[in-house]
Amino acid sequence: MLKIKHLKSAGVKIPPDEKVIWRYFDLIKFFDLINRNQLYLCRMDLFEDELEGKIPIKDLNEKYPDHKLARINKGTDFSRKDQFASCWTMHPDESYMHWKVFSEKEYGIAIKSTVEKFQLSIKKKDKYDVGYGEVEYINPSNSYLFKRSLYQLYFQKRKPFEFEKEVRILSQLPIG
Repeated sequence: MLKIKHLKSAGVKIPPDEKVIWRYFDLIKFFDLINRNQLYLCRMDLFEDELEGKIPIKDLNEKYPDHKLARINKGTDFSRKDQFASCWTMHPDESYMHWKVFSEKEYGIAIKSTVEKFQLSIKKKDKYDVGYGEVEYINPSNSYLFKRSLYQLYFQKRKPFEFEKEVRILSQLPIG
C-alpha cells in the first residue's frame, strides 16, 4: 500500500497543504502522463545538476579525499540510483521563467494544484512509499554541515537554483 508521508522527522521542511504547486511539462511528457496515468519520477543520478543528491561542494572528492564528507559523498553515487523524484514549483502564480526552462517553447502545459490535492491524487496501489518536502537552497562551503539523514541531500540544492522554489516528491525504488 502506498503511503504519502512527509519527511519532517528527517529534517525536511514540509509545505502547508494549501500551498499552490505547479508542474511544467513539454507536450511529450504530458501525453506520457495521460497515457500511463502515472507521474514520471526521474532517477536522481540522471538530473542535469550533477550535485543533486550529493554533498553540494564541487570537486569535494578530489580536493579533500580523506574528509568525512568525501566518504559520505562516495556513498551517494550508489544511493542516487535508487532515489526517484518529481519536481514541482511553489510559486503562487504562473511563472514565465518556468515556462522557458521546463517546457518546449510553444508546446508546453502546466498543471496547477495544491499540496493537499496532489496527495489525494496519488493512487494507493503501489508498495513503495512516497515522501515530499521543500527543497532548501544553500550556499555550500568547505564548512558544509551534514547534520541529518541522507534525505538532507535529496532535498538540497545550490543557491543558483533558488528561482525554482521547488517542492519535491521522492520515492526509493530498488533498481536491482
